Amino acid sequence: MAIGQVGMSNEDFLNADFVSVMDAINGYTKVKDMEVKTSWEQTRWLGAIMLQPHLGKGKSLKLTDLIQFEWENDTKPKKREISKEQLEWRRRMDEFMKKQLGQA
Repeated sequence: MAIGQVGMSNEDFLNADFVSVMDAINGYTKVKDMEVKTSWEQTRWLGAIMLQPHLGKGKSLKLTDLIQFEWENDTKPKKREISKEQLEWRRRMDEFMKKQLGQA
């Protein structure tokens, strides 16, 4: 995935540690998620604009009257803590990648 969809070059991938590769994949995933959200929000906006002329005089329609998306309920981002097991797993993956490249 890192080389194909994320767009890392072979050289970048082979020279990166495990955390850097995962950061690139997570960043790619966030961008794609934002694209999907934007598309849905544009669709909702167009729906509201199309319905507006058919409402009674003096009435208005909020976007959330049509649909409220699950991501709109999130008020603050959740802080993610890394456990000791995850840190150890990352360290072992870094060692494994270095051995594969003959750097260890």
